[in-house]
Amino acid sequence: MMAILWVIYFGAFGMPRFGIANMSRAATLIVSFNTYLDLVLQMLLGYAMVLVFMEDAKREVDDAHAELAIAHDQLRRAALYDTLTGALNRRAFAQGVGLEAAKATFGTVAMLDMDNLKFVNDSYGHSSGDEALRYLVTVMREALRPSDRIYRWGGDEFLLVLPGAQPDAVLHRVESILAAAHPLHLKTARDPLRLVASYGAAEFGSGEDLLGAIDRADVEMYKHKHRRRTPRSTPSVA
Repeated sequence: MMAILWVIYFGAFGMPRFGIANMSRAATLIVSFNTYLDLVLQMLLGYAMVLVFMEDAKREVDDAHAELAIAHDQLRRAALYDTLTGALNRRAFAQGVGLEAAKATFGTVAMLDMDNLKFVNDSYGHSSGDEALRYLVTVMREALRPSDRIYRWGGDEFLLVLPGAQPDAVLHRVESILAAAHPLHLKTARDPLRLVASYGAAEFGSGEDLLGAIDRADVEMYKHKHRRRTPRSTPSVA
């Protein structure tokens, strides 16, 4: 196209000055030059298209990596967090998740057991039992410090890890948590229920002593349970 334009231009303005023979040679040169120019332009256009394609491909790869990162985080959370309550689970404890502060100092662990969860499940359905568990964890989160950790240890058992805390202070904190959890209003229960739990605490001196402290706190929790002996027939939740 450019060659044709150049030929027309020279035909209109160059013929009187250069003559027909020279114009013919000039036209041939112009056509040859523009053939190379067209080839160069086509190559540049192709290169630009390749750049656009590579940019699109890079964007797609980046999007895929972002989606994989989100999926990885979701899988990690599902593996380390209790899906019902959102508390850390026992696997998270085994992997040391959330224990950085505890391993760096002394502190106290507390075991807490919801005594009458079976009563709620049998009387009002398992969805109400799930509601009671979620409610207790919510109350504990509100009462504990940002450095404290909650682990769902079993079906109705929870482990609390409180770095830098003394056992007496922790027991007082647990009692305050249970007091704040009253009354418990379940969607399926006509009357509010009393949330009751057994608990025990033990001090640890280093991260290596955590498991031993948990065993001692578990013993104290069962002692507390036997002392209380809450009747299963009473409409209470733990």
